[in-house]
Amino acid sequence: MAMSIFDRIAIWLRRFARAEQGNFALIFALTATMLMTAGGAGVDFTRTMVAKNRIGRALDAAALAVGSTTGSSERQLQVVAQQYFDANYPEDALGIASPVQVRVNGPTISLSVTGRVPTTLLKIAGLSELNLSVTNQVMRATNAKLHVVLVLDNTGSMRSYGKMQALQNATHDLLDTLEGAAQKPRDVLVSIVPFAREVNVGPTNAHINAPWIDWEEWDAENGDEVTTQECSGSSKGRGRRGRRGRGRRGGRNCTTTNTWVPADHNTWNGCVADRDQSYDVLNTTPRPNDTSTLFPAEQSSYCPVPIVALTNDWKALHGRVDDMEPRGDTNQTIGLAWGWQALTQG
Repeated sequence: MAMSIFDRIAIWLRRFARAEQGNFALIFALTATMLMTAGGAGVDFTRTMVAKNRIGRALDAAALAVGSTTGSSERQLQVVAQQYFDANYPEDALGIASPVQVRVNGPTISLSVTGRVPTTLLKIAGLSELNLSVTNQVMRATNAKLHVVLVLDNTGSMRSYGKMQALQNATHDLLDTLEGAAQKPRDVLVSIVPFAREVNVGPTNAHINAPWIDWEEWDAENGDEVTTQECSGSSKGRGRRGRRGRGRRGGRNCTTTNTWVPADHNTWNGCVADRDQSYDVLNTTPRPNDTSTLFPAEQSSYCPVPIVALTNDWKALHGRVDDMEPRGDTNQTIGLAWGWQALTQG
């Protein structure tokens, strides 16, 4: 009885499954292709992220430039934005970027760039390039000044996984971008507010008796107990004397007094804590006759490095970033509150 074509195919498949000579080559070829594709994805996605970060920094520089420009049309802003973008993202940079698109909506200026990065190993999977896009917004200045406050996390959690170093590197890059965007020396002013559980407003504020500091709790926690004794009458004879109150030593009466003496405010390290609620989340100007609006002084051993007020001293700003150390607990509220204070109270 002649075998059908289907029987012959079944026999051939069984023989192929049992054969050992060619299986390893087939499996290796399939596995190698998958491994190269996976490895290629990692390499090419990393290259794309590098390109996106560089495009983002260039677009930030362009946004800062147009944000500090007054009296210009949308077309003129696009020309300025493209000039700053090209200066920070040259033609030989990794990836290919489209022209900068600028849209003005009242005081808001939106910028966007699309890009593509040619792939290397992903071409095996049929992907010749990866696409990306970057957008940002900036509020148009009413004058040619730009004030920026950087509220930076200095808490203990920043010690792990290189987070503090990454923050410092990114801040240095941003400061360079801001400095490059200034057409005149004081066009761009920057403040740095490092925060943990508290912020450090600088111990020199004690020297000038800053009226916005509340010393009540600090005075109660920092100082020494001083013992004084006053005696009257005859010192003849024998008697007993207690540590506190009135005692007798023969015919002599003595009174011992323990008095708490707060430490000199010049020993304060500059730390302040949150204000009373709800002033802790408001930008209310401190009022000396209302302690709820004042910032309580603290003497925390985990106090971060001091705030830098708005300035164009770029060397000092970079130096403060280098001084930052991760320590203490997290309190985002006080960081944001002092960022707000630094920007508006000046």
